[in-house]
Amino acid sequence: MFFILVTKMYVLAFHLLAFKLANLAKIKMYGFSRHHLAMFTVIENNNTYMWIMYLLVGVVVPLAEFNFFDQI
Repeated sequence: MFFILVTKMYVLAFHLLAFKLANLAKIKMYGFSRHHLAMFTVIENNNTYMWIMYLLVGVVVPLAEFNFFDQI
């Protein structure tokens, strides 16, 4: 329970940055121009099942960063 309370604000703060990684992957997959990276939070084109990727990246990447920096 304490881990969730401590990491909640970290995930909240860094999930938008992690979405940029997901956007980069989506740009590479669909061949979009780099200008799509400037879209705020998610790229709206071809979003049928991409919410799964955004969910995983938005939670896993900030938690991995937290664990990495907590080890240092």
